[in-house]
Amino acid sequence: MKISIDKISKQFGNFQALSSVDLEVKSGELLALLGPSGSGKTTLLRIIAGLESPDENGVIRFGDEDVTYRSAKDRGVGFVFQQYALFRHMTVFENIAFGLRVRPSHSRPSRGEIKDRVFKLLKLVQLSGLEHRYPSQLSGGQRQRVALARALAVEPKVLLLDEPFGALDAKVRKELRRWLRELHSEIHVTSIFVTHDQEEALELADRVVIMNAGRIEQIGTPEEVYDNPANSFVYKFLGSVNTLTAKVNQGDANIGGVTFPTGLTDLNEPEGVAFIRPHEFSVSKTTNGKPALETKLLHIQPVGAVIRLEVTRKDNEEILDVELSREQYRTIDPEIGDTLFLTPQRLQVYPPDFSI
Repeated sequence: MKISIDKISKQFGNFQALSSVDLEVKSGELLALLGPSGSGKTTLLRIIAGLESPDENGVIRFGDEDVTYRSAKDRGVGFVFQQYALFRHMTVFENIAFGLRVRPSHSRPSRGEIKDRVFKLLKLVQLSGLEHRYPSQLSGGQRQRVALARALAVEPKVLLLDEPFGALDAKVRKELRRWLRELHSEIHVTSIFVTHDQEEALELADRVVIMNAGRIEQIGTPEEVYDNPANSFVYKFLGSVNTLTAKVNQGDANIGGVTFPTGLTDLNEPEGVAFIRPHEFSVSKTTNGKPALETKLLHIQPVGAVIRLEVTRKDNEEILDVELSREQYRTIDPEIGDTLFLTPQRLQVYPPDFSI
């Protein structure tokens, strides 16, 4: 089921939650709405679901059908909330069957059909054998799977998930992300999920929609938005980044008197900002004849498989963050106070006023 969103706006009092948003969701894809708090992602999801109405002039279509002002129950949407919203007094079986049992009599499946569908879903979400338990007897991850099975029971045209793993701990979130990716590959229902977790969006989604202040900043595959950010907001939002003042002439960036190629020969910025991610530095105790920023090592912090270094530039005392693998770190073997030379392996330059 393709979803077309044309010029959707929404204002709450003096707050403009959405400003003329255009978006097309491909049939069968898993799309992430990613952005900071207040960016409009949940409002957009609720408008797609029919839980909020857009302001005038905007249109939402499911396939070729205009559903802009159709009620939520008539849109064929399955909705999964962050807080599960399970009925505590009902068993797992009854929670999943609920949407089928409350259908009008003319469209309600028989008791046997409901039972068959629930047991198929229990197997699909890997909860077979737990049908007689109550929500209080389940883990957080199991409860979220029940919520998803309940949404799928009514065979929705579209599946919408609002921060589906937000209430879970990191280990369970990772397990459920992998599981949801596999599940979606099996059922292929058009799905949209809201998250503020960059890793979650990049790991799960076919495409990522990055939102800010009620507008869409960029749409693309996880690789496209991470490797080729449309602007400095996207660059900053998708992970840690160092920002350095630069002057650019014919694609060469001059940072603190040291010139580095950007790979963009037609780029000229008298004043710009160079963006470099912490893992995109080549680090050495000697210059090796390469252009490099001279720095002093202030702090060493092991974080799992990564070693984080905090260094200060010798020319202006600006602090930079650097990430090394443990193997790289052992090869260099730095100590606090050492002079380290940093060569950007990749940098991107934006005009100073390009930050949105």
